[in-house]
Amino acid sequence: MQLHSRQQNWKVTQVELQGKYSTQRVQALFQYHDYASSLRVSLILLVTPLPCFLLIMAVAAVPLRPISEGVHSSHLFFVSAFVCFLVGSLVTYGQMKHMVPPAPLSTAKIIYFSGIAAAITVGFMYALTLTIGYPLSFGIVTVSPVWPHLLLGPRRQRGSV
Repeated sequence: MQLHSRQQNWKVTQVELQGKYSTQRVQALFQYHDYASSLRVSLILLVTPLPCFLLIMAVAAVPLRPISEGVHSSHLFFVSAFVCFLVGSLVTYGQMKHMVPPAPLSTAKIIYFSGIAAAITVGFMYALTLTIGYPLSFGIVTVSPVWPHLLLGPRRQRGSV
């Protein structure tokens, strides 16, 4: 039963198996290519990465305490890591909501689960920092494998994965 459920979930996430691509959509793409101005396309290409860039700039602008003061005075570092994981979780759940039809994710659930995943991930990073030492080299990279498992946590609780 569980294998069938996993196969079903895998098929649902595959774009090519959902019939989303049609000749009409390909024709619409060619039509857009023919009629969209180069200026419009250039502006879209320039503006699309702005939200990510602004988030990176906001996180990088946070004034951090000197390393010599230790982990207990570096709360803003962990707050900025929380914001990064929160935004990543929100975006990931948002994509899941639109691309995986059986995923019953309301906006409230997306915010709730994103906050939990970000908090646990940063808590794990804080615990590693206390155990290994501060600064934790490649801290975000080190705890990143924990994050996807937390994103799938709500589905695991329901027993559907």
